[in-house]
Amino acid sequence: MGFKQRGYKRDTPEGLLRDYKLFAIVCEGSRREPDYFKVFRYLSPRIKVDVIEEHVLDKEVTKLEQTKSSPRWVLNRAMSYIDKNGLSEEDQLWFVID
Repeated sequence: MGFKQRGYKRDTPEGLLRDYKLFAIVCEGSRREPDYFKVFRYLSPRIKVDVIEEHVLDKEVTKLEQTKSSPRWVLNRAMSYIDKNGLSEEDQLWFVID
């Protein structure tokens, strides 16, 4: 006995569906703070934690370290992340600034 074809058609394309909630975290510090949140990446397949880090060369870090922790710089990193990856209504963007 085979399956009966139903007339159901999904409104949302399958490429746009996902089964997890995203927590994007932007940290002020670039050395220790991202490591604090990386442990949450493996807790559940239904939760994705994306720590937004800026990857710069070590020589650049010494030149730019004072300006890379300003709230404006952290906000700019968050905005470029949103422009590149986008956020859905269920997603959350967190800032970690001390």
